[in-house]
Amino acid sequence: MSAAVIVFWRVTKRSVAANFATQVILTIRYMPMLYHLWHAKSNSESVSTWCLVWISAVVATIPAIIDKDRVGIIYALRAVALVSIALLLMLMI
Repeated sequence: MSAAVIVFWRVTKRSVAANFATQVILTIRYMPMLYHLWHAKSNSESVSTWCLVWISAVVATIPAIIDKDRVGIIYALRAVALVSIALLLMLMI
């Protein structure tokens, strides 16, 4: 998949579109873990580690917004959203 994104970027020279494609791939890669958490009887993930990931994603959002960095905002908000969902599922178990 990563090779496809690189080829897409090299052909089109559209870095924002290539980054968006990367975000879609990263979102898809979260799905097995979210599915597992949805159906799990016990939590096999470290809540404290995922809380640190969430905090770092929230902190990364701030400079991206201040700098009006669209790529950074998309990346950080994707991370915040998916990690938030994962944490909610972990806490529901």
